[in-house]
Amino acid sequence: MGISVKAGERCYSFDNTINYLGVFDYKGLYRMIRQFLDHHKFTFYEKLYKDKGAASSDVDLEWWAEREVTPYVKWYFNFEWKIFDFSWIDVVKNGKKIKMAKARLRIIMQPSIEFDWQDIFEKNWFTKWLGKIYKEVIFERILNIKYAGQLEDLGWELSDKIKKFLHMETA
Repeated sequence: MGISVKAGERCYSFDNTINYLGVFDYKGLYRMIRQFLDHHKFTFYEKLYKDKGAASSDVDLEWWAEREVTPYVKWYFNFEWKIFDFSWIDVVKNGKKIKMAKARLRIIMQPSIEFDWQDIFEKNWFTKWLGKIYKEVIFERILNIKYAGQLEDLGWELSDKIKKFLHMETA
């Protein structure tokens, strides 16, 4: 298992970096990732869209998605897109002319989990002690295996979907 979280921490399960060079459906990739997050009940935020203008063909995107799994567990996905040498080209696909992106693409995806995100066990010394017992003794295996494990599985599933969308081979 890749994730182990102590009480009150936010833990990052893994960094997954996808690098791609070539022609791809930029709008379709954007839409596919959004639909995946929506399907899994994440609230989506686009924190940054930075087109460096006519002087450069580079684009930066930052996304953040969150999901309240339980009153005690919250999942996050952070995305950082770096697009270099971006240009639109016309491609004939199935007899139709469509616009596709030609670029170097890097997507850094970082799922994370937070326990006690509402500070339920942070009110006083007794609730802190109770929270420690709850997390580290009673529910440690359930929290780390069930919730952290499910998030890690979602992260790898999304990574595989992105690679499949880009027609990349994976191990």
